[in-house]
Amino acid sequence: NLCTILPQLSTVQQYSTFNYFYQLFSRSFSLHWKWFIIILFAFLEMKWVT
Repeated sequence: NLCTILPQLSTVQQYSTFNYFYQLFSRSFSLHWKWFIIILFAFLEMKWVT
């Protein structure tokens, strides 16, 4: 049945997209984790000042 296949397909597509972005993020995080922390602290300071 097409109606049962379509939601499964979209879920798999969502999962693969999420997985791709997670892989990309984890790879970039392991390379640039210092920059992530610096940006995070700068963002938090901006939030606290305003």
